[in-house]
Amino acid sequence: MSLTIPGLRVIEVPHGEQRYNTIGDWVPPIRKGAPAQIRVSSMEDKRYVELVALHETVEYELCRIFRRSDQKAVAFDVNYRGPAEEPGDDRRAPYHPEHVIATFFEKAWAKVRRVDWNTYSDTVRRTTSTWKSAQR
Repeated sequence: MSLTIPGLRVIEVPHGEQRYNTIGDWVPPIRKGAPAQIRVSSMEDKRYVELVALHETVEYELCRIFRRSDQKAVAFDVNYRGPAEEPGDDRRAPYHPEHVIATFFEKAWAKVRRVDWNTYSDTVRRTTSTWKSAQR
């Protein structure tokens, strides 16, 4: 899957090609005029890829508007060892409010697309559990 809209490019990638162990990642433009990238790990059910892309797009746009740093977000995610399942769920995350809003849209769209949230979450967990083997 690849989708380009003005200022934004959504790309589906093998999980091992993410910058770190994450199912979805937003990457700000590398130069003026270049689009930001939304990178989503491949999953068999393309509705799941769509859900992650929506979440990351909303989160990116909100972080851009409120000037949240990609470097701080990535550093928090990479070093996260807290109790929450996802780093963005932790109130200490530098992008926590943006993550919560993005999750709201993701869950609403899951209902529209008739995606069982628990099955989707299990697939995301299984995909991220392959990180170490993907990096060898």
